[in-house]
Amino acid sequence: LPPLRERREDIPALAEHFLARAARENGRAFPAGISAEALDVLSRHDWPGNIRELQNVLEYGVVMADDDAERIEAAFLPDALVRGAD
Repeated sequence: LPPLRERREDIPALAEHFLARAARENGRAFPAGISAEALDVLSRHDWPGNIRELQNVLEYGVVMADDDAERIEAAFLPDALVRGAD
């Protein structure tokens, strides 16, 4: 398979998959999924760590999300990732 940076069109589906898994493992729910802004941040990253890095970022987002969050926002993603997307 080509690296994730060459398959950016796969990022939304993979992100939703990893979000669902991380949410389930952490006893959380995000019925609204991932915000458009967060998806934009994810889509612009180069993913040197490939799919494993994407999975870790979504796990981080789940843990860092506000208790009442209904979706993953860019603010819940690692600062370096968000700053790099600017």
